[in-house]
Amino acid sequence: VRPLGAEEAIEVAENMRLIPPNILTTDYFNRVCRELGITDKRLYRKLSAREANHVFAFDVSGSEHFYVVRGRGLSSWLIGVRASTERVKVNRRVREDGTVEQGDKVKVWIYGTIDMYSRVAYIEPVIALGESAEDSALHLARALRQKPDCPLVGIPDMLMSDSGPLAKSEKGQGILEGLGIELETHMPERSWVKGVIERFWRSWFQKTEVKHVLNKSLTMPYEQLCELVKDHLAKYNGGKHPELRFMGKSRQDVYLKSLSEREVKVLPDDVDVLALGGTSCLRVVDAYGVVRIGNLGHEIADCPAALAGCKVVCRTTGAGEVQVRHPRTFEWLETKPWEPVVVGDFRGFKNDINTEIAEIAKAIDAPTIEQLAARGPEGGDGEAGKIVSIKTVQLQRAAARGFATPQDAVHAFERALGRAIESFEDPETRADLYKVIMNCIGDPSQLEENALRIRRALNERG
Repeated sequence: VRPLGAEEAIEVAENMRLIPPNILTTDYFNRVCRELGITDKRLYRKLSAREANHVFAFDVSGSEHFYVVRGRGLSSWLIGVRASTERVKVNRRVREDGTVEQGDKVKVWIYGTIDMYSRVAYIEPVIALGESAEDSALHLARALRQKPDCPLVGIPDMLMSDSGPLAKSEKGQGILEGLGIELETHMPERSWVKGVIERFWRSWFQKTEVKHVLNKSLTMPYEQLCELVKDHLAKYNGGKHPELRFMGKSRQDVYLKSLSEREVKVLPDDVDVLALGGTSCLRVVDAYGVVRIGNLGHEIADCPAALAGCKVVCRTTGAGEVQVRHPRTFEWLETKPWEPVVVGDFRGFKNDINTEIAEIAKAIDAPTIEQLAARGPEGGDGEAGKIVSIKTVQLQRAAARGFATPQDAVHAFERALGRAIESFEDPETRADLYKVIMNCIGDPSQLEENALRIRRALNERG
C-alpha cells in the first residue's frame, strides 16, 4: 500500500483521535523521521527543461484505489473505493461485512501531462479496458488546448514518454509527427526522465486517493471523480515551485511568465489529432505491383517482383499519402496513384531478370539435355546410335570441345556470373542457364562472355 504523506498522516491520526488536534507539526514529524532513518525516498538524477513548453512528460497510471463498480447509462459510471492496491482482471472490493463485491472489467486510468520546466500539470480520469494510443492522443490534444481550469497550453518541442501505445504504435508516432513533436522514450538507467511526473503521481495518490480509503462504503459518479481531479490540479498548480531559483513562486506563475517570453504554438480546435496518425490495413500486392484501398489503386514505386501476391501492411499518413511496408526489411515503400498502361507506350508486363535470361537462352538457341541425348554420339547410325545415356553424351561433347566434364563448365560459368545457379529461385531460370552452358560447353570464351552479359543485366536490375 502506498504510504501517506506527513501532512495527510497527521490529519488521519487527528480524525481517528489517536493524537490531540494541532499538537504535531509537519516539520517536527519529518525531523523525527529523518533522525530515525524512516523514509521511502529514492535518489534521482535531475533533468531540467530550458523554458515552458520545451519538454512535456507524459504518463498513464492505473488508479490504485478508485475502481468502476458499474455503468450508469451510456456515458457515465459509478466509482467505488477500495483499500487494497491488488491488480486483478475484474475489479473487486471487500465490504465491511466481509462480503466481496465484484466490479466492472473496465478500470480507472489517470492520464497525465506535465511541463518539466514549471511542473504545471494536467490530468484526467479515463474509463477503459486498458491504455491505448487513441485515448493517449485525445488526452494530449486536450492538454495542449486552452482550458478554463488549467494553465497548460500549446504544443511542446519534445515529449518524454514510456514505451506505451502512444510511443510504440504507428498511429501514435504518426500523431506526434503530425504535431511536430519530437519523441523521447525512457531508457534503462535514466530514472531522472520520470522523476517529475512520478513526483506528481505520488502527490495524487497521497493527497486524493488514499484520503478516501478509510471510507469503504463510498461510491461516487464519474463526474464527481472529475471534480476531485480539478480540485487537486488547482491546489497542485497553485502550489510553490520546489526549486529555489524561483523564490517561492507558484508553478502556475512560473509557467505563465516563461510562456509570455516565447512563441506559443497553438493547436487549433478544428484539428482532429486522430486523423494525423493515419490509418493502417492489410492488402495483397497484385501482379501489377499495386495495392487497392477502397476504390483507388496505389502502385508501389520500384516494386520488387517478389512482392506480387504477398499480404502487406499499408498505412495512410495524415497527409493522405499511402505507404507499404516491405514484409522482410520492414522498410516503408512509397506509392503513387496507379494508372493503366496505354497499349503501345510500354510493354504489357514488367521486364525482370528472369525474362532477360530466358531471352538470352532463346537467342543462342541452346539445346536441352533431352535433345542432346536424342542426337546420339557422332558416328552413330540407326536406333543403336540413339540408345546412349545422357551422361555419355555430356562427357563426349565436353572432351571434344574443351572442358573435361560438364561440371567444369558449370563451375567456370558460375565464377564469371558471380553466383551459383542454384541460388536462382525460379526453376525455369535455372533451366535456361543450364541451356546457355550446354551450348557453350566447347567454347570457354563464349561461355564466359554469356555469363558476363547476364551478370551485367543482374547488376543493372540491382
